[in-house]
Amino acid sequence: SDVYKRQGINAEYMGNCFFIKMVFFLIGAQKLSGNVKHSWDKIQQVLQAGPSGSGKMFNIEREKFRFGNLDILMIINDQLGKLDTVMENLLKRIEKQYFELDPNRKEMMIQTLGGNLTPHKFVQDFKWDDSKYPRNRQFIELVKILQLKTDEIEKLLRQGILNYQEIKVQASQYQKKDTGSLITKDLADVLKGKIVSQDDFLNTQYIQTLVAVVPKASVQQWTEQYEFLNDGVIPKSLKQFNIEDKDGFTLWRVCVFRPQAQDFITASRVKLKITVREFTYDPTALADKEAKIKELEFQSRSLSGKLQNTCEKCFGELYICLLYTSPSPRDS
Repeated sequence: SDVYKRQGINAEYMGNCFFIKMVFFLIGAQKLSGNVKHSWDKIQQVLQAGPSGSGKMFNIEREKFRFGNLDILMIINDQLGKLDTVMENLLKRIEKQYFELDPNRKEMMIQTLGGNLTPHKFVQDFKWDDSKYPRNRQFIELVKILQLKTDEIEKLLRQGILNYQEIKVQASQYQKKDTGSLITKDLADVLKGKIVSQDDFLNTQYIQTLVAVVPKASVQQWTEQYEFLNDGVIPKSLKQFNIEDKDGFTLWRVCVFRPQAQDFITASRVKLKITVREFTYDPTALADKEAKIKELEFQSRSLSGKLQNTCEKCFGELYICLLYTSPSPRDS
């Protein structure tokens, strides 16, 4: 940063990079002796003699604009002030989202028919495109076109972010189920393979198998009292699975008559401080879940790439719009 300052360069430190701030000036001047070229040459002469002598100048043909009367100019001035703020804030949102997706990128680029340009290069080579924003139309109409384009860009960006975040939320929900203790963890991730079999779970019209999460310190109390928690417990149906998590919780199977299942769950929690969970054994559940996670990861990568492309497109189009609002009647 000190090196940049010694060279007279305005730079800002962001993350691991220095971003050099480019500065451009809009100059409004009357014709000297009624001659545009004379005015142009004089401005160049003055600027080149100063500290910004290495800067590049380009001309915007103001004569082609149709500004309208004073009332219209006042309206345009108010509209452009608000539009500038909206555009600048939206550009910052786009840039922030873009670098969150790919922190290794160094700079946003502007897509043009002639190729990708840096913002600095684009401003230097800027030429008014009358095919997009015809200067022979009333200036207030051009402002409306720019407003509609800004709204379109904001909508496109918002939809891209929404689609990406929806997939991210779904993926995080699956990942959350894989963490935590046996009280909250997805039991399909642990009751699998050689640990259990279909015969361990009896579920019929009248009987339901429940899974109890028992702290290691409460195992004796649980084994001695589970049969007496309510009248729906099937005697001798208790079985411990060979599972213990880092918090010292163990898993047990118990069979109850289906109509009394909820009462048993409540009684276990109130009387013994033990969590009993409903669980349906499905030998294909884990494979289905892993397939779903892979699908979500693929969709997440795909939408991330699409959102990056959307950010690049939106940034370029909005930056161009912002530049078109600059040579306005309020700047002259």
